[in-house]
Amino acid sequence: MAGRSGRRWGGLILLGCLAVPASIAGSMAATTPAQQQGLLDARKEWTVTSYDRRLEILRTHRNCVQAAQAKAALKACRRQAKQAKRQLRADRLARLNAVRRELGLPEKQPKGSRKAKRRRQQRALESA
Repeated sequence: MAGRSGRRWGGLILLGCLAVPASIAGSMAATTPAQQQGLLDARKEWTVTSYDRRLEILRTHRNCVQAAQAKAALKACRRQAKQAKRQLRADRLARLNAVRRELGLPEKQPKGSRKAKRRRQQRALESA
């Protein structure tokens, strides 16, 4: 009997794995080849133009860590680097959303933090 239920679950897991790529492909099917090329060009342009900013974030963080004399200073370095990366992601999203608007595509929304998502899920479980 255990073998039969194992096969049943295996089929469900396989079905779930097959459903994910289909959902991803479905969201890309709505874009035309010209729109896809425009997005690709924008991503490539952002990657090249933001290279110096990304490098500067790494250098600043390394220098901060090397200069840190206490645990609190090390934490401040980490916070500063996280904030700089967060700003870089926000700038990327703004740039790509501008391109998406030009191409007639819907804008992407910023992703929330994992911590906030976990808190919302915890509250939902507690209220249920």
